[in-house]
Amino acid sequence: MVRAKLCFELPKGRKVRDVPLPSSVARAIRQHMEQFAPVPVTLPWDDPTPAETAVEAKHRRPRTCR
Repeated sequence: MVRAKLCFELPKGRKVRDVPLPSSVARAIRQHMEQFAPVPVTLPWDDPTPAETAVEAKHRRPRTCR
């Protein structure tokens, strides 16, 4: 939360990580996705306050993820 607004950002260090997943959990996720298909969601990233520079605007633009 930033100034009472939800925002999302990459993990610490802005790195994406791969985490080992047991096959039983992967099966459960696949079954869930079959019942409830993923839908695109647009999220406000990093900081919802107005950008002051073009670089900030680029990094703060909403992103649609599946």
